Amino acid sequence: SESLKENETLLTLDLSRSSSVKTLGEIWAEFLEKNTTLTSLNLSHSSIRNNAGCRLAEAMQVNKTLRHLDLEHNFLDKEAAVAMGKMLHVNTTLRWLSLACNQIDASAFRHISAGMKANKKIHFNM
Repeated sequence: SESLKENETLLTLDLSRSSSVKTLGEIWAEFLEKNTTLTSLNLSHSSIRNNAGCRLAEAMQVNKTLRHLDLEHNFLDKEAAVAMGKMLHVNTTLRWLSLACNQIDASAFRHISAGMKANKKIHFNM
């Protein structure tokens, strides 16, 4: 990701099924805080856990270019759902978020739902 931090042309990145990298979520969270061109990031099936999911949500609070984030089939639960809900209150650029096939139950989804009420433009896949 170091070489991509300064990249000004990459718009879409598919890193799905990258489960061999344990810190993938943290690496890409740092990238998202600085990058100003990427509009779509697919991290599905990448063994991302709550800490990394929370870091991604924090990064998305400052990112102003990403419009599509796919986090399907990871290991995210209530902790990450709370962070994603907070992010949706702040980020008005993101238009599509998928958290399908994670470990987010109905009580955790309330946090995301609250964020979706604040961000009327988001399309969400659960």
